[in-house]
Amino acid sequence: YGHSISISHYFSKCLRHILKNKGLTIYHLVMWPLLREEVIKKVDGVLATRSVYIEGCKLLGLENCAYIGFGIDTDTFAPRPRNEAIKSLYNIRGDIINKVIWGSFDDFCDELLGKEPFVLGFVGAARPSWKNVGLIIKVFNTVTKIFKETSLLIISRDAHFLLPLISKLPKNVGKRVVIFNNMPHVYIPTFYNLIDVFINPSLLDSLEINTLEALVSGNIVLASNRGCINDLKQLGIDSFKTFDPTPISLLNALIPILRDPDSYKKELLKQLDYVRSQLDLRTYGGRIIRAIEKLCCRDNVSKQRRL
Repeated sequence: YGHSISISHYFSKCLRHILKNKGLTIYHLVMWPLLREEVIKKVDGVLATRSVYIEGCKLLGLENCAYIGFGIDTDTFAPRPRNEAIKSLYNIRGDIINKVIWGSFDDFCDELLGKEPFVLGFVGAARPSWKNVGLIIKVFNTVTKIFKETSLLIISRDAHFLLPLISKLPKNVGKRVVIFNNMPHVYIPTFYNLIDVFINPSLLDSLEINTLEALVSGNIVLASNRGCINDLKQLGIDSFKTFDPTPISLLNALIPILRDPDSYKKELLKQLDYVRSQLDLRTYGGRIIRAIEKLCCRDNVSKQRRL
């Protein structure tokens, strides 16, 4: 059942999403099962970016599998001072100002240069069926009642789904939110440098590329306990906090950070070099090479046994 945390979660959330996006077509019901059987016959091994894929492959009879995780371009995604990031944004203002669909870009930047508010953020898709970004907005409304100098920054390629929720916020809360839609990817790394706490509230899987980009960019990361997020621990990475994707659980994880952000950032910095070294493309390439060598070794042993 893929990234689902339980069988009940699969039927209540995943299956609905699968049917909505894939549908019961002739291809999915007839052609894909036939093609899958043909492909499996020709596959010698599988390199899996998530541990759940290995389990799925084994169910299909593919025993020769190895976990490799993901790799991130750590030259592109890297910690940079906030004032440098703001300067970069001002330099490209003409390219991105028309991407704002909520809030004021200029007011947001001016405030960052002045009072330096604590910024909660999300970068990624905002489809409501399982991305669950609306949870951040609901929690933000509560957060601002306790921590008034807090802002919310959302960069998404389908942010229009969020507008009905944002429009219901009190005016004094809504003015602390800035949302960009369909931002060119070349500018995305700069926005991570404006975020203090990156939140991924996914209902299915919070081990996504955006979570890893946030980690190597030096963000404090809160990720839902859905899917394969704990796969990172296989790489020795535990510089993130998890929560159940509900308002209470997210608030319980977030409020201690907002009360003492300096302590959390200090702990984050202690692990940042290791996190970046484990997720960079060179280390990732090494994992791929070792996994291929291991799979080839297993394949040769199997052939010898057959002989």
